Amino acid sequence: MKSYSYLLSLLALVLPVAIKAQRLATSKLNQLPQVVITPEKTLHIISPEPIQYVDIASSRIRADLPLENIVRLKLAVDSADAEPGHSPFGELGPISIVGDNFIAQYNLQQGSERDEATAPTRINILPRDMAPLDIAGISLSQSQMKQKALEIISRNKPAKAVRKNASAGITMRLNGIYSITDYIFLDLSFTNRTTLKYDPDELRFFIQDKKITKATNVQTIELEPLFALHPLSAFSRSYRNIYVLKKVSFPGSKVLKISLTERQISGRALELKVKYKNLLGADSL
Repeated sequence: MKSYSYLLSLLALVLPVAIKAQRLATSKLNQLPQVVITPEKTLHIISPEPIQYVDIASSRIRADLPLENIVRLKLAVDSADAEPGHSPFGELGPISIVGDNFIAQYNLQQGSERDEATAPTRINILPRDMAPLDIAGISLSQSQMKQKALEIISRNKPAKAVRKNASAGITMRLNGIYSITDYIFLDLSFTNRTTLKYDPDELRFFIQDKKITKATNVQTIELEPLFALHPLSAFSRSYRNIYVLKKVSFPGSKVLKISLTERQISGRALELKVKYKNLLGADSL
């Protein structure tokens, strides 16, 4: 009987906390930050991360993504607004914006003529308006990857390369390997010792057999970089960039191959093979 009474007392303490937590996990329209929009103005909402998804309740709002982190909104004029006795002002409903690791919501309101001067044309999504998200497969956002990559590239290149290879006057150098959570950061640099500018076509990453013979079937898996600090571009003397890959494991009989090809007819190509033990020795960020 004592244990039964104790259990009831414990439930009496826990249930209100659980119910309160459940209430706090919801968002109500009247609790969302209000944003006034008018037909005469275009509203830009700027996200600190690339935008993955946008949902707009009102069909009167025209929206697009001119850049990966900017939502552009325009309120269409409704013909019913001009009818006598019809009030065009009021709620348009919520807009939900989802980034890599957050969701932000605003309550859109159609403003009147007197709101023209004060209606915003630009809104930055601030931390106070963000609710964190745990999206499967994403533990580092693009902005976080960029921050880490900038930290790496700001350092001087180590005197000794992890791996290096040269061909036709072009040198590929793996300056360092870094790891954080489920990601690998590769610090790559290229040097052109010829008088011809090098115009790269592709830089690709593969897991393949260390030794390839004609009598065996070659198993090759291509890895798509999740992030690159800079776009791949032509260089006359040198080029350095940071690439981010998802962590992988493979047997000692295979290597990570980095392949660089050129656009020109000459087609100068270069490969760099990275051993698994090199990845295991990655520095922590």
